[in-house]
Amino acid sequence: MALWTLAQLKQRVRERADMVYSLFVSDEELQRYISSSFADFYDQVVKVYADHYVDDPVSFSIASGNTHTIDENFYKLKGVDFLDGSEWVEVRSFNFNERNSTQQGDRLRRYHPKLRYRLVGNKLRFIPTDQAIGSYRYWYVPLYTPLEDDDDEMDGLNGWEEYIVIDAAIKCLLKEETSVKELIALRQEWKEIIAESAQNRDAGESESITDVYAGQDYYR
Repeated sequence: MALWTLAQLKQRVRERADMVYSLFVSDEELQRYISSSFADFYDQVVKVYADHYVDDPVSFSIASGNTHTIDENFYKLKGVDFLDGSEWVEVRSFNFNERNSTQQGDRLRRYHPKLRYRLVGNKLRFIPTDQAIGSYRYWYVPLYTPLEDDDDEMDGLNGWEEYIVIDAAIKCLLKEETSVKELIALRQEWKEIIAESAQNRDAGESESITDVYAGQDYYR
């Protein structure tokens, strides 16, 4: 893990943009540029390696009804579990056009797990409603945390923070109306490096195919 503070990133961006001794771009502007570039970087990592930023699961209970309001820091959902006795059991999602399927008789019930969820706005909604009461947890990717203070840190992930530095430098030079052609090409190179490297950060074992039918009778 390589941690970089906002102050260090500011210095690197100014060096990359050849603005070390220039205040044409203020520190406040530079902070906004870096935070914007960090958000883009965060999205790229989440897209190709979503597990990296997964936070601890959030536990909750439904005492009545069939919905739960998710955490304000929520960005992307990774999975939902139901506590059956002392064991956590995965809950599968349902397509929106299946929202009434559990009410359409046993013919359809045979093909759909009884308890399913869907993320609707800022709520988790479970069907069938009469079986939604119980204890749950959900795994998620949180929103990225903007870098605001000079001592705020971000994980460079094996040098990938260079993408943030280059992207922020491009923003600085665009304000100065300076050519950024070379930096745009370099940014694309880093984008490809991140996309290729992040997919297989667990080099010890390749991804396996999940058997979504294993234990399916358990839900029926």
